[in-house]
Amino acid sequence: MSTSRRPLQSTPVPAAEDRRMPLAPDAPSPLASAADRYADAACDLADHASPSGWSAEAVDDVLEGIDAAVAALAAADPRAARILKEVPLALEAMRRYAAGTPADAASAPVRTPRTRRGLGRGWQGMYLPRDDGDEPQ
Repeated sequence: MSTSRRPLQSTPVPAAEDRRMPLAPDAPSPLASAADRYADAACDLADHASPSGWSAEAVDDVLEGIDAAVAALAAADPRAARILKEVPLALEAMRRYAAGTPADAASAPVRTPRTRRGLGRGWQGMYLPRDDGDEPQ
């Protein structure tokens, strides 16, 4: 009885340059110019923002700008799309929050409580005497 084994097919490990988003050279382009204007506008917005200065229209405009920028980045590369896939959910949650709409329990992300970490093996903490001079009992 003869069995033939197929050689294992390994998945090639991408080279370091394959792990980066494919970017164009630093030559001036309409996209680079628009991105520069977007960044300037975002900085201008941050300079003028105050806790009491936000209107519903301003919040919606900012969220639309973020959504458009994220969509443009996600369209550039599949890995970028995977990295940015949660941003639209966060923007929608912010829209509901700004509108005063209660979040739908089915669409809200479930947060699990963080477990507390101990001090480590054998560590109990420190004793600090109280100011009144009493010793702990």
